[in-house]
This record gives sequence, structure tokens and C-alpha cells, in this order.
Amino acid sequence: MKSFLEIIAELFFIIFLFIFIILGTLRFELLNPVFVFSSLERNHVYEKLPSQFAESITNDPNLSDEEKENYQKIIASISPLQAKDVSRKNLSGVLDFINGKSKDLRFYISASSLGFIQGKDIGWSMSENEGTKGLMVFYGIGNKILIGFIITAFILAAFYFALKKYIFLTAGIVLLLLGIVGKAFLLVIAANTPSIEPSQVLLLLLSNSVLSDIAISWIGIGILFIVIWFFMRKIIVDKK
Repeated sequence: MKSFLEIIAELFFIIFLFIFIILGTLRFELLNPVFVFSSLERNHVYEKLPSQFAESITNDPNLSDEEKENYQKIIASISPLQAKDVSRKNLSGVLDFINGKSKDLRFYISASSLGFIQGKDIGWSMSENEGTKGLMVFYGIGNKILIGFIITAFILAAFYFALKKYIFLTAGIVLLLLGIVGKAFLLVIAANTPSIEPSQVLLLLLSNSVLSDIAISWIGIGILFIVIWFFMRKIIVDKK
């Protein structure tokens, strides 16, 4: 039977484990260009982006019927390769800023990169807009998250001496449940999402690809931890 101190230790372990999972997910998945872009590729987001943007134009209340029709034709003509080029350049800029690799936050869409020779380029830079200096609070936050992740890892390591083999079982169950609930939530949201406007398309595509892959990774790691606990328990029983 577990003692009161063991129960308290498990409770605090779960709290720090949750913090550890969130920090690790942010630093090594959500803010990791390799993970993000591989997820977008794997889930065919670049292929879906032009067609879904074109469909969403009909839900924009700020456009006339004629404008909607014209924009639909233009956006639908954008190839997956062009969508990939624009998406990767702008997302890379955001991730570089958050991870402290660039001190300026920029968004830029070249008309020529989308195949429009006479079109007008669209550009925005934080350094050129005085009212956006508050965004500097996000500069380098990825490095701070990494520091928090390492500190939490040491705290969790200390819990091993109190919980021993149970640390893997507890961590596995928590990760498995988070992954299953997260994946189920995303599936429900995707199945019940009403007609959306163009500004919401990218967010929905990102959540259905990157966040879905994160949930799957939680499930995989959770199962791994449970398997480790099972074999550790079996080894201990065999020795007895």
C-alpha cells in the first residue's frame, strides 16, 4: 500500500510531467522547423491550401460576388509548389524570430512567386512598424522554453528516486491519455467545423496536421513508457 508521501510525490510528479510535456512539445515540435514542415508535407497541406482557400473566399463578407469569383480563379490557379514556397518562407521567418535566430519578424508574398507577373507584392515588417514593438516579447522565447525544459527534466529525474519504476507507468498513462483525448478533440473539431473564412483556413490546416501529429507522438511515447514499465516490473518479479 502506498504511503501518504508516495501519493504526494506522484501528484507533484504528474504536475511537473505535464509542464515537461508542454515545454518539450513547444520546443521540439511546434517551434521546430523540421517537425513542422515534415508534418505539412506528410499531411499534404500544400496541396490542400490553394483549393481550400479558394472555397473559403465565398464566406468572406467583405467581398462582392464578382470579387469572390475573381479571387477564386486566381487562388485556385496557384500550384502546390508555389504554396509551399510562400508558406515555408513565412513560417521559417516566424520560427526564426521566436527561436532567437532573427530579430525582425517579417511576412512577404511575392506576386511573381505565385505566378502573377503584374501583381503587387505584399510585405510587412515589425521593424518598420513602431506600433508592433510589443511583439519583441516573443523574441527568443524558444530558448527560454528550452531552459525551462532542462530544469524540469532534472526535477523529474529527482522523482525517480522516490517513485522508482512507477515513474514510467505514470508518465505513460498521462501521455497516452493526453494523446488520445487530443486526437479525438481534433477529429471532432474537423468534423464539426462550419464554413470558415480565408483567415481561418491556414489555422485549421495547421491544427489538423501539426497538432494531430503531436497527439500521435504523445500516444507513441506513452505506449513506449508503459512497455518499459512492464519489462522493468517483469525483470524485478523474475529476480524474486
